[in-house]
Amino acid sequence: MGYHRPMAGRRKNAEPTKKVEPRLSPKVHAQLQRLVDIGTYGGNPTEVAKYLILREIDDLTRAGVLKPLD
Repeated sequence: MGYHRPMAGRRKNAEPTKKVEPRLSPKVHAQLQRLVDIGTYGGNPTEVAKYLILREIDDLTRAGVLKPLD
């Protein structure tokens, strides 16, 4: 018998999360897929959307539109 390495599981988030499921037009979804194809923003449209949302919230917080949450 050979050595069997256990499968890697998902890491637990340091913070609890909540699920959000925005509905997007097919054109917007296609744009997300284009960003997937570029490869820098995420491996699928959901990851890309998450990246963009988090980035924009960070930008709005830095601009003072949103107050930081402690």
